[in-house]
Amino acid sequence: MRKLDQDKEVLMRAGQIIRTTIISLAFATTTQAALWFKIPNANEEIKQFGKASKEELDPHKIEVMIWNQYKGKERSYRREYQRLGHGKDVLILQEAVMDKKMSQIFSSQRDIHTIFASSFVYRLRNKATGVASAARVKASSYLAQRSRGKEIVGSTPKMVLFATYPLKGRSDELMTVNIHALNSVTWQTLAVQILDALKVVNAHEGPVVFGGDFNTWSKKKLEYVFHAMKKAGLEEVKFAHAERKMKVFGRELDHAFTRGLKISNAIVEKTDGADHQPLLLRAQVR
Repeated sequence: MRKLDQDKEVLMRAGQIIRTTIISLAFATTTQAALWFKIPNANEEIKQFGKASKEELDPHKIEVMIWNQYKGKERSYRREYQRLGHGKDVLILQEAVMDKKMSQIFSSQRDIHTIFASSFVYRLRNKATGVASAARVKASSYLAQRSRGKEIVGSTPKMVLFATYPLKGRSDELMTVNIHALNSVTWQTLAVQILDALKVVNAHEGPVVFGGDFNTWSKKKLEYVFHAMKKAGLEEVKFAHAERKMKVFGRELDHAFTRGLKISNAIVEKTDGADHQPLLLRAQVR
């Protein structure tokens, strides 16, 4: 009961902070949003690319990559995406952007189906940015969840994308949860985004991989994310070469948590294709 009360308190306090921020910055926020970004409508929010090569994932071996791609800005991005994605069954990607380069890469894949969920659209170039979840199996369902909170700097929302995939010989399915967490916010506002995502996770009865860029650069944020995941029954994935992870103020930003999976290998790969280093893991359904 004490933990439940703590979560209720977090939601109440976060709601107060969000309301105060909205009221105090209402005029500036409205003007800023009208000038440089827009929220896509329901028809524009989701885009799908490529074609899946398999009907079901092998529950005995699922190769996963989690990577903040830095919007494909690095010159080596295309090469590194192809190298890192080779042989992977599931890709959980943050900072995807619908420019010519990235959309062409996603569209050209003949063995991977990609779902892109837009957080917002840059007005000047009519270019959407968000997260992308991909797999060698077509998702049986997906859900895009835009954050209720917004960045203090920029006033933009962030996105969580859920996708479920069939598993060979099983009635349950693998759920992937792809998060790009709010960054320039209080830990309470981040907590709302995490709790909203965990409501969807808790309603899913099969195995789960919850990964991405959690922007846990403060002690409070890091502690809360780990507390919430543990309470929801998700286990932290321990990665070899964790020192390679992107850090801010000495704290890691990228994480993976799982439920109903046994991890046989997990490593932080090295790349010059983005500022974040990709998290690679091999999972088996328990």
